[in-house]
Amino acid sequence: MSQANIDGAAEIFARVLTLYPQRARALDGMGEVLRARKNYVQSIRYFDQALRAENTDIAEVLTHRGYAKILVGDLPGAKEDLRVALAAKPSPETWLRLAELQTRQGDKAAALKSLLNIMDTPQAYNQIGTVLMKMSAYRAAADCFSQAITANPAWYEEAHRNLALANEYLQRSAG
Repeated sequence: MSQANIDGAAEIFARVLTLYPQRARALDGMGEVLRARKNYVQSIRYFDQALRAENTDIAEVLTHRGYAKILVGDLPGAKEDLRVALAAKPSPETWLRLAELQTRQGDKAAALKSLLNIMDTPQAYNQIGTVLMKMSAYRAAADCFSQAITANPAWYEEAHRNLALANEYLQRSAG
């Protein structure tokens, strides 16, 4: 379901759901399509249906629903979904979404700890900075990108690009 293929994925999932309305993977996939289209409330409805279907990968669907809840602003609901998903079957995507939630809640230390389960320190700081950029918290994002660079200055090229972008936003807002 790459960005360029959302319409194609939606068509496939819709066809499957016409034939098999309780197919867990198709319900989850349609939820993903709607989330990609920024229709978060409707995507959560599909994830809810997928959770009631047979042969559902509970942890995966809860991770997807948790992320949709983050995007719709239901942070307590997202936290519960992600915690249950981690207890059922820890996955890199679940750790990543939990870290985004923790960053949005202002707990960068917890976010770092979550991310260190799936990536190294420079990558983790860069990831937190990326979330902070989405939140328009450019100063905090720049600090995270600087920490990523400090953790591994020779290797972490992406953090340099992100730091330059954060500094550009800061200069625009100051000027």
